[in-house]
Amino acid sequence: MPRIIRSAAELEPGKPVLIYGAGERGAELERGLRAAGLPCRGFLDSFKDGEHCGLPVHRYGDAPAELLRACRIVIASFKHEAIARRLSMDAVTDFFVLADQGEDIYGVPLARDLEEALDLLAHRPISLGKQERSIPQPGVRHACGDLDRALWVGVDGLKFCCFMPDLLFCQPVAQLVPNMEALRQGIYGRIDQGRETCCSRCMFMAESDGRAESYTIQQINLGHNSRCNFNCSYCTTRKNTLPGSDGLVLRLMDGFAEAGLLHEDLSFAWAGEGEPVLDPDFERIMGLLLGKGAKGLIFTNSSVHSALLEEGLRGGRLRTVTSLDAGTPKTFERMHGVDAFDRVVANLKRYRADADPDAISLKYILTPDNASEGEMRSFIELCGSLGIRKVMISSDYSLAANPYPELTAQFRQEAGEAGLEVSLTPWSA
Repeated sequence: MPRIIRSAAELEPGKPVLIYGAGERGAELERGLRAAGLPCRGFLDSFKDGEHCGLPVHRYGDAPAELLRACRIVIASFKHEAIARRLSMDAVTDFFVLADQGEDIYGVPLARDLEEALDLLAHRPISLGKQERSIPQPGVRHACGDLDRALWVGVDGLKFCCFMPDLLFCQPVAQLVPNMEALRQGIYGRIDQGRETCCSRCMFMAESDGRAESYTIQQINLGHNSRCNFNCSYCTTRKNTLPGSDGLVLRLMDGFAEAGLLHEDLSFAWAGEGEPVLDPDFERIMGLLLGKGAKGLIFTNSSVHSALLEEGLRGGRLRTVTSLDAGTPKTFERMHGVDAFDRVVANLKRYRADADPDAISLKYILTPDNASEGEMRSFIELCGSLGIRKVMISSDYSLAANPYPELTAQFRQEAGEAGLEVSLTPWSA
């Protein structure tokens, strides 16, 4: 776990301090260091250099190596996630993170060790509304399939299922891999004791003696990439606002593989907050997973052709879902903010040419911009011309209910009559 401090007074005497973050939080820490009688050699910053609080400011990439070796780094910035990740990747291990009491990082409050992480996660229970259960009785064994064999990789961190908060991500890979098993065992241990955890009230934590003895990953869900070249009208993700994985996810996959934690019957899905093909490590991550015999589902906008994706579709190892959301160029541009309809259709034709007809699914998210009978019929005709028969209909994810039930029913009927296989999401059902 990262070393966390709440004030300068928690630092023990030792090497001088370099404060990462030449802002107000850094200035507050500098004042605390002076009050505690601890030496400070200046500031590091990702974007600027010069002077702050009468001390030198070094741009991180330009800071003298001898200065970094001679000092302890304390991150004092609201961007501590990205900074800690960068330091970890650069093999800088002697650093701390300054956090206010109760401040969140990577989806959970900062923790000094595993026990504190479990304590803090206990106050972030999975909420499933009316489907929540009471805390299990002590001594009754429970099991969860996701906790035993799933891994979710997000832009902020790791977790075992989509309902959990992200877990700590600013650690060297060598620590992250065993810590996932330690967290899993810690969660189960507290459930066995009848104590609160993030998973205790979850409906999927079932009474069972079938708990796996150790963590083996059978399903990987990749959602770490936020790079995107679309601006979809219904999108609520943090696209193009978050730092990339900078090779960390690739090293994570390598680490889990080297530890023997990837199941022989491995599958994965790649969705997330951006376009997977735009991830700089897309081909290397895919190569690693496919090399392990995995089969995958890729949620892609199909605007950028991928030879690897085409090969995977042709070989039956990959499937794709593309939210086309339109049957005409004009509506497509209104839905996605880009004039890319013809390019997307051309790529879909290439992907479909030698692929199984069920390997590619097209999605239609109903919004005020495309909720018309004419657009719906153009979409159905396009599916037929492409030879794609699997269709998904959904309403806007931000809405609690489908505002177009009659159009959805008509859509489903006409698509079925055209020979398409239609599935509805819970929002549109």
